[in-house]
Amino acid sequence: MTEVKENGIRFTTFTDPEGNKFDLADEKEAPRPRQVWRFASSLGEQQRMRSPETLLLSIGHFARMTHLSVKTLRHYHDIGLLEPAEVDPATGYRRYTEQQVPIAQVIRRFRDLGMPLEELSAVVHTEDAAARNAVITRHLAQMEDQLRQTRETVASLRNLLDNPAAPVPVEFRSTAPTAVLAGRAVLGSDQVPGWLSPALAELPPRSPPPLGQPDVPAS
Repeated sequence: MTEVKENGIRFTTFTDPEGNKFDLADEKEAPRPRQVWRFASSLGEQQRMRSPETLLLSIGHFARMTHLSVKTLRHYHDIGLLEPAEVDPATGYRRYTEQQVPIAQVIRRFRDLGMPLEELSAVVHTEDAAARNAVITRHLAQMEDQLRQTRETVASLRNLLDNPAAPVPVEFRSTAPTAVLAGRAVLGSDQVPGWLSPALAELPPRSPPPLGQPDVPAS
């Protein structure tokens, strides 16, 4: 049996012969309802031993149960993603309920899958199953696109390793002044293919004469 004190409340930990641990808050020091939990020793599942009163968990206990850090829980509260069930107006201590554990685990899972907080908030807070599935489907498509890009990058790197590029010869030359024809346009990268062919078609069918020579029609 061991005793620890957190946020002014003494918790006594008991261990039974099977290795299960029981955390019991001292009712004399806890102005709020006490909390009693049994932690399964094998799979780490939490099984609540009911008290006749509503159970409130400190942010430290809630963090250990959900595998979310205290800092993360505070941030989720600040942005409205996962708000505590109660905030003590005098101390600012956050309290959670056991009913919030499943949603916290869902949030942690989606964050592990790379879902942005904005999309995750839509998933958590909407009651519309179709809207929720649409957000998840959109994130799945983004993940698939990232996977495709990663595979292309890996294939390109592997090709560089397997087929090293031959050295490219480089030489410097000086040329006499030459007359050229030029076309100018302000385009987006996606507009170049559609602009190039008509622009080339506008060029004369023969090259312009060198500088200093008249433009005499060919006989």
